[in-house]
Formats: sequence, C-alpha cells, structure tokens
Amino acid sequence: MAFDATGPKPSKAREQAEQTFLKTQSQFLARTPAVISEKDAEQAARDAKTLRLRQLRLEKEANDEK
Repeated sequence: MAFDATGPKPSKAREQAEQTFLKTQSQFLARTPAVISEKDAEQAARDAKTLRLRQLRLEKEANDEK
C-alpha cells in the first residue's frame, strides 16, 4: 500500500515488514521459472517412458497373436 505525501506515514515496523515481504516475494518469483521448467522436464520424461512402454506392450500383443 503506497502512502502519498499528504497521508499518514507508515510505522517503521510496517515499512520493514513490507520490505521483507517484497524481498521474499522477489526471491520466490525468481525461482518459479526453474520450478516450472523442472516440472516440465519431469512430465516430458514421464510421457516418453509411457510412449515407450505402450509401444513395447503393443509389440508384445502383436507377437502373442501370431
């Protein structure tokens, strides 16, 4: 919450709390892309493994029918 020059001044404790919050928020937002890309990589690996296992299963089923 921003205060203008005509409004009441925030307490020092509030200013410190806001600064701490903004610092923490900035750190979190800086890490967010790394977390998202890690989850994307895990999903891609899971999808690749699922595809490979599906292909193996279909090959086995085709061989069993012969």
